[in-house]
Amino acid sequence: MLYGAWAIFVVAALAGAYPIDPYLFAFTTLILAWLTGAVVIAAVAAVALWAWDWSWQRRLLVVAPVTLAVLAVAQALALLRTFTWN
Repeated sequence: MLYGAWAIFVVAALAGAYPIDPYLFAFTTLILAWLTGAVVIAAVAAVALWAWDWSWQRRLLVVAPVTLAVLAVAQALALLRTFTWN
Protein backbone atom coordinates (compact mmCIF):
# COMPACT_ATOMS: atom_id res chain seq x y z
CA MET A 1 0.00 0.00 0.00
CA LEU A 2 2.79 2.42 0.90
CA TYR A 3 4.67 1.73 -2.32
CA GLY A 4 1.53 2.11 -4.40
CA ALA A 5 0.85 5.48 -2.79
CA TRP A 6 4.40 6.54 -3.56
CA ALA A 7 4.06 5.53 -7.21
CA ILE A 8 0.79 7.47 -7.53
CA PHE A 9 2.38 10.50 -5.87
CA VAL A 10 5.41 10.42 -8.18
CA VAL A 11 3.34 10.12 -11.35
CA ALA A 12 0.91 12.84 -10.22
CA ALA A 13 3.69 15.23 -9.17
CA LEU A 14 5.56 14.81 -12.45
CA ALA A 15 2.42 15.13 -14.53
CA GLY A 16 1.36 18.19 -12.55
CA ALA A 17 4.73 19.95 -12.72
CA TYR A 18 5.36 19.38 -16.43
CA PRO A 19 2.85 21.88 -17.88
CA ILE A 20 3.63 24.60 -15.32
CA ASP A 21 7.32 25.41 -15.84
CA PRO A 22 10.40 23.56 -17.13
CA TYR A 23 12.45 24.55 -14.10
CA LEU A 24 9.77 23.42 -11.67
CA PHE A 25 9.56 20.14 -13.58
CA ALA A 26 13.35 19.78 -13.43
CA PHE A 27 13.54 20.39 -9.68
CA THR A 28 10.57 18.12 -9.06
CA THR A 29 12.19 15.39 -11.13
CA LEU A 30 15.52 15.64 -9.34
CA ILE A 31 13.95 15.67 -5.89
CA LEU A 32 11.70 12.73 -6.72
CA ALA A 33 14.64 10.85 -8.23
CA TRP A 34 16.52 11.03 -4.92
CA LEU A 35 13.48 10.19 -2.83
CA THR A 36 12.50 7.32 -5.12
CA GLY A 37 16.01 5.95 -4.73
CA ALA A 38 15.47 5.89 -0.97
CA VAL A 39 12.08 4.20 -1.41
CA VAL A 40 13.66 1.57 -3.66
CA ILE A 41 16.31 0.86 -1.02
CA ALA A 42 13.56 0.48 1.60
CA ALA A 43 11.57 -1.83 -0.69
CA VAL A 44 14.58 -4.02 -1.43
CA ALA A 45 15.36 -4.18 2.29
CA ALA A 46 11.75 -5.12 3.06
CA VAL A 47 11.75 -7.86 0.45
CA ALA A 48 15.16 -9.11 1.58
CA LEU A 49 14.21 -9.22 5.26
CA TRP A 50 10.69 -10.64 5.06
CA ALA A 51 10.35 -12.23 1.62
CA TRP A 52 10.76 -15.85 2.70
CA ASP A 53 7.21 -16.01 4.05
CA TRP A 54 5.57 -13.73 1.46
CA SER A 55 3.43 -15.00 -1.37
CA TRP A 56 4.27 -13.96 -4.91
CA GLN A 57 1.24 -11.63 -4.91
CA ARG A 58 2.58 -9.75 -1.92
CA ARG A 59 6.01 -9.47 -3.51
CA LEU A 60 4.35 -8.16 -6.66
CA LEU A 61 2.58 -5.51 -4.56
CA VAL A 62 6.02 -4.21 -3.59
CA VAL A 63 7.87 -4.63 -6.88
CA ALA A 64 5.25 -3.30 -9.33
CA PRO A 65 4.66 0.15 -7.78
CA VAL A 66 8.36 0.66 -7.11
CA THR A 67 9.10 -0.22 -10.72
CA LEU A 68 6.42 2.21 -11.92
CA ALA A 69 7.92 5.03 -9.83
CA VAL A 70 11.42 4.29 -11.12
CA LEU A 71 10.22 4.21 -14.72
CA ALA A 72 8.33 7.50 -14.28
CA VAL A 73 11.41 9.23 -12.87
CA ALA A 74 13.64 7.73 -15.56
CA GLN A 75 11.27 8.94 -18.28
CA ALA A 76 11.19 12.41 -16.71
CA LEU A 77 14.98 12.53 -16.59
CA ALA A 78 15.13 11.50 -20.24
CA LEU A 79 12.61 14.22 -21.07
CA LEU A 80 14.76 16.81 -19.32
CA ARG A 81 17.54 16.12 -21.80
CA THR A 82 15.33 17.33 -24.63
CA PHE A 83 14.65 20.76 -23.10
CA THR A 84 16.39 23.89 -24.40
CA TRP A 85 17.50 25.76 -21.31
CA ASN A 86 18.52 29.06 -22.96
